[in-house]
Amino acid sequence: MTESIDFGSKIETLKKQYPGYLDNFKEYYILTKQFPNDDSYTRGYESSRADIQNATKSLFMINNNIQVEIEKLKATTTILNKNIENEKARNVTLQKKYDDATGEVGGAKTMIDDYKKIYVLQYISNVSIFLGIILSGVIISKTFRRQVTS
Repeated sequence: MTESIDFGSKIETLKKQYPGYLDNFKEYYILTKQFPNDDSYTRGYESSRADIQNATKSLFMINNNIQVEIEKLKATTTILNKNIENEKARNVTLQKKYDDATGEVGGAKTMIDDYKKIYVLQYISNVSIFLGIILSGVIISKTFRRQVTS
């Protein structure tokens, strides 16, 4: 950023000086009109008039400098606003990617848990079938052995 310019103190200085310049101008204006041939009053009048003109020029320059700083700030603000909008758009994209990634991870964990349950149920079913086959075999073999011996 640019260095801070204290326009307020410059304006306050002019504000304090201006009444003195104006009083001097009034005094020398009246004396010059009363004594037009006195060169000391004429020089005082010209000096006080120059002081007021310089104060007016200074005020104009301060006003101009303020306008220049406002334009600089406006340009900087415009750039910063564009950067903020770009970062907001980027944030939306990144947030969507984050949500997708965490959603996929959460979905994957859910699928793993579901498949574990399915695996356990299938394992129990397979063991039950295996035990059922063995039990059926034992029952069938005992049934047919009795018939053969009898």
